[in-house]
Amino acid sequence: MQAGLAACANILSPSESFYMWNGLFERQREYPVLFKTSSVRVEELKARLAKTHPYKVPAILSWPAESTPDYARWVGEMTPEP
Repeated sequence: MQAGLAACANILSPSESFYMWNGLFERQREYPVLFKTSSVRVEELKARLAKTHPYKVPAILSWPAESTPDYARWVGEMTPEP
């Protein structure tokens, strides 16, 4: 957030993830995180997360969302264009 890539991050409760990786069935405890960012910073945020995440192929997903004008303004102020 100090880099201006996200206005807010919510760390959710731990969850159990089950998946196949390199031919093996894996089970991991993970902590999903929701980042609130602007459309102009989303690609940069995703790139930073991919670079710093310990997983080789982390699940970094994004989708557009609607909000109140005041909240959208605040997110824009917190995530200005570089």
